[in-house]
Amino acid sequence: MTDEFTQGKRAANLLGIRLKADIPVTLQGLNDGRRLLQWEQQKPCPPQYPRPWAVLTKNPLST
Repeated sequence: MTDEFTQGKRAANLLGIRLKADIPVTLQGLNDGRRLLQWEQQKPCPPQYPRPWAVLTKNPLST
């Protein structure tokens, strides 16, 4: 999860958003450390986003 979270933060930086809240969520019958992440737009999203599906799959933001 930490690696996924780090990649998400990099993508968020590109899109002009920041993490506002990290809320632990417990679902009945599941104890797997789920979290609800709340994001806030800080600056306008660059004009090249959103991108076509083919571009998304070949060049994800997290890499």
